[in-house]
Amino acid sequence: MARSALSTLETSSEPKLDMASLVDVSFLLLVFFLVASQIVPQEADLGLALPGLEEVAGPPVEIDQMVIRIQEDGSVLVNEEQVDGPGDAHRLPGLDDRIRRYRAMADMAGSEPLVVVDTADRVWQQRFIDVLNVCNRHGIEQVSLVRRAPAP
Repeated sequence: MARSALSTLETSSEPKLDMASLVDVSFLLLVFFLVASQIVPQEADLGLALPGLEEVAGPPVEIDQMVIRIQEDGSVLVNEEQVDGPGDAHRLPGLDDRIRRYRAMADMAGSEPLVVVDTADRVWQQRFIDVLNVCNRHGIEQVSLVRRAPAP
């Protein structure tokens, strides 16, 4: 009988963990984090239709160079068509419009605009500077100069 009393003492002194309260606490934590968290929509859930890639078949478009001729009297011709007369202001409105359109076409084609300035021998220097200022105003950096051969 002494032995049975000793065995009941040993078994009753071992600690027991009550699993029911541990499950209750973990369930309450799970419910708390589910309620407190925000659901962020994924990119695929937004319903966007992204455009696909399209291959271009063919060579890129090249823009011809613009030839600006300055006559001895100060008139300015673009591709053999007069755009500004000899008495026009320093801003050269006709040339400004032509170069603006030429720059826009070159930007759409993805090419660099090229301007060739052809001057007569006895051109007023300020007119030449006015033409270069118009080119600079529109961001044209490639300007070539041509010297016309003197008439025999």
